Amino acid sequence: MGKNISGEDMLIKTGPAIIVANHNSHIDAIVLLSIFSCKEISNTNVVGAADYFFKNKIFAWMSKNILGIIPLLRHKVSSDIFLNIYSCLDENKIIIMFPEGSRGQPGKFGSVKKGIARISEQYPLVPIYAIKITRTEDSMPKGQHIPIPFIINLKIKNKIFYSTREEVIENIRLSLSE
Repeated sequence: MGKNISGEDMLIKTGPAIIVANHNSHIDAIVLLSIFSCKEISNTNVVGAADYFFKNKIFAWMSKNILGIIPLLRHKVSSDIFLNIYSCLDENKIIIMFPEGSRGQPGKFGSVKKGIARISEQYPLVPIYAIKITRTEDSMPKGQHIPIPFIINLKIKNKIFYSTREEVIENIRLSLSE
């Protein structure tokens, strides 16, 4: 599997920073991590659904220790839901998030969840990089467990900073739905 990256010169590879991307396949996170060197990956974490990646002890151990996934309780409303993410940003790490909340329909960008705006509000000087991914849904669609080799396209769209929650959500939506 190969990749084409456009706009790579816009992406900072040191934290703190947040990367947001559309989400159509389980290989999206791996493709985004492939932008970074081995040293940079050790400073990068992916936010993942706790109910999926931490559903049993073996999968939880692999998710945490091999993939560096930060568990997010998707269906919990709480003021401390983002504490693990805040800790990573405080440690100058790069966080990868999928603002739709889960895999969407191929070729369509869903709605942006409010969590990214809440995080940005707490860290207004931390840049958010929007990256549009295409072809992962062809390489490994829902229900498939082995990827088919395709050239994956990554387009680094723009850098977003906090202004208001609504503007963060709208800027992400515009960047990833084009």
